[in-house]
Amino acid sequence: MATQQQSNCVVEESSLLKQHQQSLRRAFENLSVSNNNPQLKRQQSDHRLSAGASFSSSTTTNNNAQQSTKRKYLTVCPPPLTLKPSMSSPTATSPRTPAACSPRGYFSNSPIASPRTPRLPAQHSNRHQKDTARVVWKMMISPCHQLLLQQQRHPPAGRHLDEHEIEREPKPVERRDAYGFKQPTQWVKLAEQLEFEQSYHPILEHQHAKWKSFLEEHQGQWPPVSSKLKRYVRKGIPHDLRGKAWMHYSGAKAKMETNAGLYQSLVRTAEAMGEHNEYAEIINRDLHRTFPDNDQFACAVTAEDGSVSMVPETNAKLRALRRVLLAFSMYAPHIGYCQSLNYLAGFFLLFVHDEESAFWMLITTVHDYFPENMYDVTMEGAHIDQTVLMMMVYERLPGVWNKIGSGKCFWECVESDGLPSITLVTSHWFLTQFINILPVETVLRVWDALYIEGSKVLFRVALTIIKMNERRIWALDDPIEIFPILQNMPRRLVDCHAFMDAVFAKDSVGADLTTAEIERRRVLFRDRRKQQRAAAAAAAASNSPSSQPSMSSPVSSSTTSSFSSFKNLYFGRR
Repeated sequence: MATQQQSNCVVEESSLLKQHQQSLRRAFENLSVSNNNPQLKRQQSDHRLSAGASFSSSTTTNNNAQQSTKRKYLTVCPPPLTLKPSMSSPTATSPRTPAACSPRGYFSNSPIASPRTPRLPAQHSNRHQKDTARVVWKMMISPCHQLLLQQQRHPPAGRHLDEHEIEREPKPVERRDAYGFKQPTQWVKLAEQLEFEQSYHPILEHQHAKWKSFLEEHQGQWPPVSSKLKRYVRKGIPHDLRGKAWMHYSGAKAKMETNAGLYQSLVRTAEAMGEHNEYAEIINRDLHRTFPDNDQFACAVTAEDGSVSMVPETNAKLRALRRVLLAFSMYAPHIGYCQSLNYLAGFFLLFVHDEESAFWMLITTVHDYFPENMYDVTMEGAHIDQTVLMMMVYERLPGVWNKIGSGKCFWECVESDGLPSITLVTSHWFLTQFINILPVETVLRVWDALYIEGSKVLFRVALTIIKMNERRIWALDDPIEIFPILQNMPRRLVDCHAFMDAVFAKDSVGADLTTAEIERRRVLFRDRRKQQRAAAAAAAASNSPSSQPSMSSPVSSSTTSSFSSFKNLYFGRR
């Protein structure tokens, strides 16, 4: 019964709206005819003049005349019909045809002439006709449209609108960069991103022209590493040359040419092993987690029931990523797979020619640009690089060290309590080479310099980020508050050009840093860890094994705990 009443209400409302529109259209037609009839024009003009004269002569009874005029106006020219939605059938008087009404009183934008401001007839009939037509059209359309919108936003009680009847707010358009990544707005405002893109585009065009001329000087061949090449690379490699430049200067292309066919062989072996490969399950589980905000890695599939599931097999990029990671696990069984290699390999797939090139870029990066055991189960290489970084912070940023070092010098922390807790954040910087840390364009600029100048670039970038937040860190009362600063602040460095200028400035915090110095310190701390393991082994041999740490355990329990927490947090090692 209630449903039938609702249906009747809707039908009657629609019928009344149609009647109102038809009456207004007839009024418009009658008005058009009257404007073309001289006799009707004179009658309308006399009517307006008499109305104005009668209003101006009633000065003594001004208030009464106004009230009488209002009643007369409301009686002769009723306002447009408005409907109040309700469950019961609406009752409303049929609107009178406004043909007999004064055009100046009903169809004009201004109200009927008042005693204080008498109205004279219009001098130009064409202009009056255009104004009248515009007002009639507005009155014929607007009430109906506004009523429908009102019913959609505030429907009658008990009435449920269909989905197609509901006026929905437009969803914000997702902006994506040239590489398919969704541009986040929680860290950088959209206006700032647009402003940077406008200013950065001329820089890209200028760099492209300079690189074209530079390559022509060397007959289209890649020039040898020199100070001029470094200067060009620090300003950015053009997008169409970037992948080829990485392959050439990193040495990955030479490895691929020397080992022709090896990648395909590794892929066939890994696929033949199937689930017998201990890393296959972890790799398959991490595929859809790799760049979910990039449309080139999208794998969401909607079922008939509306549920959404991730099916990596439906995406060509993810299938290629799976093959690259499986081949890597076969090539480097001492590493197998670590949750950060998927980001490196996925990034390579976006910027190099094919998946075989991406595979050799991954091999070259892991073996030539990082210390040994960087990505294996022990993560000793990650610990060594973080020790080197903290030593540089101690030497170059003493104010920051005072906040993170718990009042101890660097060597005391290394010997007793282990590295500061912020290495849980900075280790992630190195293992992913700042992917998902810096904006995409800034990551690309860092990688341009990395594959020309070596891993010292990562240290210079890390020191620059910490230096940029030095005063904020000084003002902190609790060292734990450093974590959100170092985690969130790098995401705001959208101006990659200004950031790289700061990294390579002559007075930057890492200006005098060299690859030889980094390697020397890596060797130093690797030897110290060997001595610690030897001492632990000697102690274990002379005492009960159950009461002493094993040979593989470092001396510092806090160091072991810190990096175990890091592995569980970021890498999910099984």
